[in-house]
Amino acid sequence: MTRNFKFDFVHDVNCVFIRFSGTVTKTSLLDMMYETINDKSYSPTVNRVTDYRGIKLGLSNKEIVSLGEEMTLRFGEVIGQHKEAVIVDSMLIHGVFRRFISVSDWPITYKIFNQKNNLIAPHLRKFLAFSDNYVFPDILQPLD
Repeated sequence: MTRNFKFDFVHDVNCVFIRFSGTVTKTSLLDMMYETINDKSYSPTVNRVTDYRGIKLGLSNKEIVSLGEEMTLRFGEVIGQHKEAVIVDSMLIHGVFRRFISVSDWPITYKIFNQKNNLIAPHLRKFLAFSDNYVFPDILQPLD
């Protein structure tokens, strides 16, 4: 299977920016976690922004529940307290990530941003405590 995500660690804001494309499956989500956690730039308290705009879902409800359990078993010891922003562009994907968040017991403050409903860059900056003029990396563009 072809890798359908890319990521960029930005040290000065303590954040990893992740962008998915194509069909997102349980395997691709686990692969993304494995690769980001094993990157030399990773730290347990790095914040995350994951962009799922334009993707197709390849996950069942059962896989969402098992994904939460499997991620906890595989990666739970290396996840610290941080913020995680999830960017979506449909109510279906918004609902799927609300379901995933509901089965997660990690010390993470989650927030879902739905680009279909509003401009999100200012709200994303505020959530992550970035400066008002922070320019997000190219992999997240366009944001507004």
